[in-house]
Amino acid sequence: MRAWANIIPQVWVWLVPLVAAYVLAWAFPAISPKLSARLLREQFAPETRWGRGCLTLFLVVGPAGGALGASVGMYGSRFGEGSVVMLVLAVLTSAVAVGGAQAFAQQVWPKRPWAQSVDSSLKNGVR
Repeated sequence: MRAWANIIPQVWVWLVPLVAAYVLAWAFPAISPKLSARLLREQFAPETRWGRGCLTLFLVVGPAGGALGASVGMYGSRFGEGSVVMLVLAVLTSAVAVGGAQAFAQQVWPKRPWAQSVDSSLKNGVR
């Protein structure tokens, strides 16, 4: 949020889409359970070429992320590219937040308290 606020001073321009994406990510298991389950599976055990490519990129860049982030942050601002650094930071952290929200929501969705009695009664053949 600090990076977005540094780039775009009008808060509503970036806050409304960011909050909407975050809320949608939390609601996605209820909206489309099959697609949400597939997205979770692709995040942790990819089956498609696109998913494997994203996971490979994360595994290659992820361990060096701290050093790369510090280097880009220090040297980007020294060379007058502070707004570009902030934009990259804002986009990447927003993507991680929304993706993490979707993954967490998909994992807790089957354990929702209000559906336990309905799910167990359907398994027992009682409607």
